[in-house]
Amino acid sequence: MSYTYEYPRAALTVDCVVFGLDHRELKVLLIERGIEPFKGKWALPGGFVHVDETLDEAARRELSEETGVKEIFLEQLHTYSTVDRDPRERVVSVAYYALVKMAEHEAKADSDAAAAQWFPVGQCPPLAFDHAEILAAALDRLKSRAHNQPIGFESLPPELNLNENLNLPQATLKSHDLKPVTPPRSRPKTMLIVDDDPEFADTIRMQMEADGYRVETATDGVEAIKKVMLVDYSIILCDMVMPNMGGDMFYLAVEGLKPQLGKRFIFMTGYLKDPRVDAFIKRAHALMIWKPFPLHVLLEAIKMIERKA
Repeated sequence: MSYTYEYPRAALTVDCVVFGLDHRELKVLLIERGIEPFKGKWALPGGFVHVDETLDEAARRELSEETGVKEIFLEQLHTYSTVDRDPRERVVSVAYYALVKMAEHEAKADSDAAAAQWFPVGQCPPLAFDHAEILAAALDRLKSRAHNQPIGFESLPPELNLNENLNLPQATLKSHDLKPVTPPRSRPKTMLIVDDDPEFADTIRMQMEADGYRVETATDGVEAIKKVMLVDYSIILCDMVMPNMGGDMFYLAVEGLKPQLGKRFIFMTGYLKDPRVDAFIKRAHALMIWKPFPLHVLLEAIKMIERKA
């Protein structure tokens, strides 16, 4: 199938920040680039997304092809879209991060990577593109998750001092041929998207992350309750009709567990005529938006909640 577009468009890539635990030391997996641009320089594993794969599939494929590391859980970190971040063309990159045990993942360079190697996080060489910025943001996220959301970080040994190990020296923040970029230190606003349509949820997630939110997703109310027990989200965007537990039952559960979160709900539905939904929204005094909606409608609903806070 051929594709023809009237207007120029950006290319899409993925980058992977994989942290590894080596006894008491935290390391990060880097590759030596085997091709231009930045041939011979160190960078994060990653590459261009194919037209027939999802972002998650692309991240797993690139990581496996360039380093041999596979079968790990990768979580989306942030979207990077600075206009001149790549000297080849206009490129937008979606970054992922992970924490693994190094002993279980040997690094083997392949594809367009000349080498693959684990580096102590405090002794990284200068990085290509804006990868120093991405690494610094991943370190901040790792520190936040390890302290506030320990699920998935059970492998962290108690003697590992995160405050000592998760700080990069200034020299590391100097990306090759790029001005150093220091990510903001302020705690980002958080959003939970609860929807059984993963493609729709992922689209909203990417838009809100570009707007500065830290976003997590759940496919139904049961999964969402587990996340709400760990995080006091700034906004909860919730579909009304889902399997296992719909939006109304999830809302009632949250009202009982964390009443302060009840005023942070924005409900959404694709059903224009549903008396049950209408009755619930009136009873809960909640905001409702109808699918499909443009981004500005969601942003306006968020502003309404912030004004009430």
